[in-house]
Amino acid sequence: MRLSQRQMQFVPCTEDYWEFVRDLRTGPETGKWFLQQAQITSQQQRTYMKLHWRNYFIAILEARPVGFVGSIDNDIRVCVHPDHWRRGIGRFLITELMQRFPHASARVKERNEAGNALFRSTGFVRGSTTSSRTDTGDHVPTAVWTLPDPALREA
Repeated sequence: MRLSQRQMQFVPCTEDYWEFVRDLRTGPETGKWFLQQAQITSQQQRTYMKLHWRNYFIAILEARPVGFVGSIDNDIRVCVHPDHWRRGIGRFLITELMQRFPHASARVKERNEAGNALFRSTGFVRGSTTSSRTDTGDHVPTAVWTLPDPALREA
């Protein structure tokens, strides 16, 4: 069942959520969609989040975290817990993030159909296909998604 935006909260990724982000980032169903798939220790996560937590946000549903979104150097990273896929949470996260980081873009593995559909559904336009290098040294075809210039969107 799709959720309305009123049912969800968009909150800063404070320290209480750092392990939630790490668990989603490295989970067996979700971690495979990230370009870098390294296992991340709790200490590595703490070190990273101390630097970047202000650029990350959490979707809360019924007082529980269900997904995260962030923008580092205008590069979007987003993930929703598998129990909540296809309910509009990813779309909610991207929509809220773009109000704060309007120039951010995304790199999505070509074979990640859900990720590519998410960005298409939120108004992003697919640009070039690049080859992103993974942590194992492999090159993966990657779609680059950007929002059209705001002036063009209003026309």
